Amino acid sequence: MSSIDIENAVTKDMTISAIIDKFPYAADALKSRGIHCVGCGVSSYETLEQGVLGHGRKKEELDEILEEINLMISEMKDAVFVVTERAAKVILETMSEEDSEYIGLQIEVSTNCNCSFEYHFKFVKDFSNDSHLVEQHGLRIGIGTDSLPKIKGTRMDYVMSVQGAGLKLSNPNSAKSGGCGCGSGSSFS
Repeated sequence: MSSIDIENAVTKDMTISAIIDKFPYAADALKSRGIHCVGCGVSSYETLEQGVLGHGRKKEELDEILEEINLMISEMKDAVFVVTERAAKVILETMSEEDSEYIGLQIEVSTNCNCSFEYHFKFVKDFSNDSHLVEQHGLRIGIGTDSLPKIKGTRMDYVMSVQGAGLKLSNPNSAKSGGCGCGSGSSFS
């Protein structure tokens, strides 16, 4: 993503589907503001401006959404793994409640028999030697070398919704498909 012009990565004239195709984590910014055009069939024809204003929002909110999405894109530029401040805070609080000797979170990614990703999280007192370490907002995260290609570019946030609260991973690799070994035709979900 280093070749992206961060200043103008997303504009109001881009279609919603083009934005989501290029930056999957932008869907979070839209949905958190009640703009659910992300899954709508019209999203491939409707610009961001049309979608936001069409939902009765004001131009100022459109500007805020553009700023938020472009900030996310800037945050993700050349990132191996990004954790939001909100997610880091919740993880650090939970980790310290469980055991004060924990030093961070280890993440491993595996592929199950239906070829979807399974994320395995555990608090650790020491990271394995082959872990790629990421530190953000005071949280240390170890990612196993086998998991790194599957999780590279992922953004982890803590979200609260009517369905519940929890960690949400926006993984650009989950949109890729191709040659699943078990024959289902899609490699990730």
